[in-house]
Order: sequence, then C-alpha cells, then structure tokens
Amino acid sequence: PVPVPPPDPSLLRTAPPFDDLRVLDIVQERARKNEGLRLRAYQGISGTWLIGYGHSTNVRPGMTITKTRAEELLREDISLAGDYVKSVVKVPLNAAEFSAMVELAFNIGTTSFGKSTVLRKLNKGDREGAANGFLLWTKVRKNGELVVTPQLAERRAQEIESAIASLSSQ
Repeated sequence: PVPVPPPDPSLLRTAPPFDDLRVLDIVQERARKNEGLRLRAYQGISGTWLIGYGHSTNVRPGMTITKTRAEELLREDISLAGDYVKSVVKVPLNAAEFSAMVELAFNIGTTSFGKSTVLRKLNKGDREGAANGFLLWTKVRKNGELVVTPQLAERRAQEIESAIASLSSQ
C-alpha cells in the first residue's frame, strides 16, 4: 500500500475556545508588505492617523517611532485581533481560516469585524459565504462616498486565495 502523508496541521480544525490556534506567519508578512513601514504618523486611505505597519491607537500628527517599536506594535495589534476573533467565532477553525479572520480583523478593526458578513456567515456555518464576504471589504469612505480601492481589492484577493480557500473546500 502507498503510505498516506499526514494531514497538513494548518488544515485541521479546532473547536472554540481555540487555545491551540496560532496565527500563521503569513499574516505578519502580508501586513508588513501591504501596510508598509512608516516611522512618522500618516493618514491612511480612510483618513485615520496611522504609524508603523498601520497601527491606529493613540496616533497623532507628527508622532514618530522606531522600527523596533513598529514591530512590537504589529505583534501586539495582531495578537489583539487574534484574541478578539477567538472571542467571537463560534465554529471550529483551522489555522489558515483563523489567520485569515485575524488578518481581516487587523485590517478593518475588531468593531467592524464583529459586525461583518464574514463573521455572521461563518458562525452560521456558511463557510463559502464567509469567504465571499471578504470581498465586501474593498471600499473606503472618501469625501462621504464609498469607493473601491485597488489596494484593498488586491488584499482581499490575497486573503481569499491563500488562507480562505480552506473555508469553502472542507
């Protein structure tokens, strides 16, 4: 008989409370790439003041940080997003699914993630609907209007292609 390889651990689902789930390294890598490192405060595409790799808490114009501090903030922000995702998801997840949820929560904020179609569909067991829900997060408000940004459209496509594929395939 042909030996069967062990299953990919990132595809094995864990039930809540998700104590053993960890965010995949790809989340930090993509945050670094997509957000870019800025050591001086700047306004993001939605007008929010940001610093480092998209950190938004207590940022004010003129503020500066070091690269070391930016890395610390990125780890903290992803950890906080991960804790939040663990607190609101009610269905089993694998590491790839969990990481995709964390990446979205990091990018759109935990409040928005908590109200999202992605979370609502996922918790109802509609994994394909949850995956498709990522595509709803490609817009920002500019001058009072919601407009699609190529950066966010590309980001959502990356998330769906790499980590969300397992949502609709199992």
